[in-house]
Amino acid sequence: MRASRTVLGRVLKEMGRRALQYDGILTSESHIAFKNAAPGSSSALGMVSTVHTTAGQQKQETSSTHSSVNAREVAKFAKLSEHWWDPSGPCKPLHALNKARCEFIRDVFSDMNPAPSRVLDVGCGGGILSESLARMGVHVTGIDVNAEGIRTAEEHKTLDDSIVDAIEYRNQSIEELLSTQEGPNSHDVVIASEVIEHVDALPDFCSSLVLATKPGGRIIISTLNRTSLAYLMAIVGAEHVLKIVPEGTHEWSKFVTPEEIVHLFPSNSTSLDWMAGMTYQPFTDTWHLSKHIEVNYIASFIVH
Repeated sequence: MRASRTVLGRVLKEMGRRALQYDGILTSESHIAFKNAAPGSSSALGMVSTVHTTAGQQKQETSSTHSSVNAREVAKFAKLSEHWWDPSGPCKPLHALNKARCEFIRDVFSDMNPAPSRVLDVGCGGGILSESLARMGVHVTGIDVNAEGIRTAEEHKTLDDSIVDAIEYRNQSIEELLSTQEGPNSHDVVIASEVIEHVDALPDFCSSLVLATKPGGRIIISTLNRTSLAYLMAIVGAEHVLKIVPEGTHEWSKFVTPEEIVHLFPSNSTSLDWMAGMTYQPFTDTWHLSKHIEVNYIASFIVH
């Protein structure tokens, strides 16, 4: 207990020091209303249903007008190529988070009729999520602009014969995928997990996710909320005090609130299906789905 208090004290002290460098960024909080649900149901996990984007929002263009690729972010993640599958390295938080996001994804899959068969993992990195998706019985296309990450993913999938033929990795952006003949409306589920806070031209990026999804399919997004608690946990705590992820991994200004996510998708072609928080338990080093979306959250959209 004393050790835990010491760590908390260091976090709070560092937050106070660094807050001077981020004048004004700790004042914006986000909240979203959750529907009540019977205990044991999917929505009892804090998921939202039948929440729609604003009716006045116009459908976005059929092709992205700006590249979503951020060269600085690409260079940042290129340095992780040798560490993607090190469970104690800089990708340790992703490995720990993976179980919770896969639980949410399985729930989405189970509600789809017919069941999904083709899944697109956008920003797949070294393939941590792609491999888990393949073990759910779907064919996965993993795309990433980092050639180093794709090489790591290709090498690692060969360690499990059961998924080798179920995953296809490509070194390309979502815009490049859409420019191919198979690109538009080609996947039952499109996933961008822990990605949107690292891209440029976010409205165009979200439009591209819609275009890559078949009508009746799903888009799944997981990311960090732009709240003071997220700043404390993800940047001050994880990067500067505990140093479990490299400093500079996250930029608080690029975090996206749930309301903003909803409004980024056109109301005449998508609607929010479910949303849940992903909560970290430091004493067990595990994550679970919850109704608390103040830091990490995951959402599913239906494409019409």
